[in-house]
Amino acid sequence: MKTFSLPFWLVAASCVFVYMSIFPFIQLANTALVDQFGFKKETAGILYSVPYFMSMVLSPLLGFTIDKVGKRALFITLSSVLVAISCFFDAALPTYTSPNYICLGPLIFVGFGYSIYASALWSSIPYIVQPRTIGSAFGLVTSLQGCGLCVSPLVSGVLQAKYKNTFAPVYLFLGALATIGFFFNIWLYLDDIRNRDGVLNNKPLMTTSAMVTSPTPQRKSFVPNEN
Repeated sequence: MKTFSLPFWLVAASCVFVYMSIFPFIQLANTALVDQFGFKKETAGILYSVPYFMSMVLSPLLGFTIDKVGKRALFITLSSVLVAISCFFDAALPTYTSPNYICLGPLIFVGFGYSIYASALWSSIPYIVQPRTIGSAFGLVTSLQGCGLCVSPLVSGVLQAKYKNTFAPVYLFLGALATIGFFFNIWLYLDDIRNRDGVLNNKPLMTTSAMVTSPTPQRKSFVPNEN
């Protein structure tokens, strides 16, 4: 853990807070589509899958795009904005007595945000840690993500139990989490530009040494020879 630099911890913090917002939002959607937007359970089950369907289609395309253009920190930041907007928009909507497809807007935004975030965030890790610690880095970020996903549904459940007639407090809570993630992403972007030569935003290079954020004189100490 001592080998992990600031960018890694910013990515880890972003991962925790943004995923604490994304997955509970999608889980909440199935209930909200029935109780807030007036759909039957069968239709709600179909609409509930919209973010996952979008991720299935878009993630490979976005991954290919990011491999070509870089801009990982920007994509990560954009995705957290989309998730936050979705949460706050749903919080502002009333309860409908008949089916209202306005709910598709936030679901589509979350679908885009989820797809962009997964493609950009996870592919950033090899660029900000030493090659010999990539496995440890992925494992630690996944563990921290799991910790967050233990807490967020619990808080969401408490809010749902306390405010039985509205989903707004839960949406606001999830939107606040995505907003916190957004600030970590801004910090990551600024640090990357100012202190890391834009390694996350430049077009990817093919050498291992180009995936390391340490100053050039220090790279040779832990980057293996490439033949």
